[in-house]
Amino acid sequence: MILGIDLGTTNASAAVIKKGRPVFVKTGYSQNCNILPSVVGYNDKGEIVAGEEARDLCLVNPDSAIRSVKNYMGKNKDIVLRNPLTSENVSYKPYEISSKILERIKKLASEQLGERITRAVITVPAYFNDKARKDTIKAGAMAGLEVVRIINEPTAAALCYGLHNKGLENNHVMVYDLGGGTFDISVIEINDDIIEVIASDGDRSLGGDRFDYALFSSFYKKIKAGGNADIDNLVAMSILLNESEQAKIHLSSVVKKSLSIKEFGFDEVLYREDFENLIKPFIDKTVDQCRAVVEKSGIGNRNIDKILLVGGSTRIPYVRNVLESALKVPVSQEIDPDLAVVTGAAIQAAIIEGRQVDSVLVDVAPHSLSVSCVIEKNGRTVPNFCSKLIRKNTPIPCTVEETFSTLNDNQDTVRIAVYQGESDFEENNVLIKELKFSGLKGRKAGETEILVNFSYKLDGTVDITACEDGTKNKLMDSCATN
Repeated sequence: MILGIDLGTTNASAAVIKKGRPVFVKTGYSQNCNILPSVVGYNDKGEIVAGEEARDLCLVNPDSAIRSVKNYMGKNKDIVLRNPLTSENVSYKPYEISSKILERIKKLASEQLGERITRAVITVPAYFNDKARKDTIKAGAMAGLEVVRIINEPTAAALCYGLHNKGLENNHVMVYDLGGGTFDISVIEINDDIIEVIASDGDRSLGGDRFDYALFSSFYKKIKAGGNADIDNLVAMSILLNESEQAKIHLSSVVKKSLSIKEFGFDEVLYREDFENLIKPFIDKTVDQCRAVVEKSGIGNRNIDKILLVGGSTRIPYVRNVLESALKVPVSQEIDPDLAVVTGAAIQAAIIEGRQVDSVLVDVAPHSLSVSCVIEKNGRTVPNFCSKLIRKNTPIPCTVEETFSTLNDNQDTVRIAVYQGESDFEENNVLIKELKFSGLKGRKAGETEILVNFSYKLDGTVDITACEDGTKNKLMDSCATN
């Protein structure tokens, strides 16, 4: 069996194709975790470890662990880690560090798939030069893996979406890959089963990590201004950076995050809008690079058929909204963005094994789910508007949250009407649930905020939660979408 591996900058993952479905290697403490942090370090016993254990070491022994080693592949750089057991500094080449991640993946895959894994397909960025690709093969060999094929990540994404077998001719797709540590943008041309990268660009230092540091910087300044905590040490800053990352993750599905760090006496409520303002310069930069790579490809923006979103950072709603607005091209995210590339690698592995892979089955929302509301548009009030919380083809299970406010003064009750369909208006969609949420505090219009949360399950049911912000007033219900 050949294993497909996405050796990512921030996270790595592995999969095989069985009966038309990707089977992912469980890589973390949680049984549902399909991604392994791309972190390697020494534990207190002087052992080299990779994954979540190594990531945790970054909080307590930052100089004993390394993350984002992929950025150094192909470079003649020494990475120094301190062994806490012996207190000595040990030097490694980037491919030696990568081999430790691959060793961990190989071990887990062999245990879970029930056979010894010795061969793999590994993905790399389209911009990787020959030395970086050879270093990847070398890392595989050190881990006991024969790397039977190196494929470009945008090619893997196209394979994942089944674009290699749809009989397309002269079809052009943009792959927007915003991961944890890097941003890669590619334009690919598809002619029948031939997939070719015709232009690529990116930024090896622009990814979700930059968003973490933007939050970190904002929090750091506020804590320093308070003057009540000493945070100018590696351990304290590692804790603050980890909290910043968790805040970013939460704000991809909720509209606000309460942050409480006892070590620093720091309490803060962070709103999604504040986070979006912090990352706006980075997202604007990716849009500029998208336009540049289209120009470089020579095909023109109007000839791009769709944009595929890849990489965990594309879960941030703001990313999709900006792309759709700026580029005027349909955006697709039917596949879990963390797992699109590894799924493509698994498909390529199956093809090399001689198996026919027509399409990969994934679970997605068959219709958009909306809440009816009133909006202001072009200076006029528009009633019966359907605000989409979950879009059609969103991978499930998933959870999203949006904030709504009261329309009238002293309003103590709101109607929460859940609609299924693609129209912006009630009359063209299907009402699947109507709830009355009462007992709201009587305030001026717009001052009472209601947080509406949808949790979409694999069985097609949706748990609905409505909370009045700042109170214990809550309503919970569920509905079926079938």
